[in-house]
Amino acid sequence: MARVVGVEEGLENVRQALEAAGFKTVTLGQGKGEEITAAVISGTDRDLMEMEDIKLAVPVIDARGKSAEEVLENVKRLLH
Repeated sequence: MARVVGVEEGLENVRQALEAAGFKTVTLGQGKGEEITAAVISGTDRDLMEMEDIKLAVPVIDARGKSAEEVLENVKRLLH
C-alpha cells in the first residue's frame, strides 16, 4: 500500500517527484478523509506572529529552499 503524503498547493514539482517515486499525494486541506503519513509545506503559511497555521499530527517537511529531490529524500528518510 502506498504511503499518502499531503502536499501544499503550489508545490507541483514536489508532488510530481513524490508520485514518480511511488508515493500517493493529496492536496493539504482537500483530502477526502484520507489519512496522510507526512505533509510537505512551502514554509510560507505563517501569520504575522510567525505561527504556522497548519497543525498536523504527522511529520511535516518544510520545502522552502529545497529542490524537489531534496524534499523527496527527506520524505523517504522519514517514512521508510
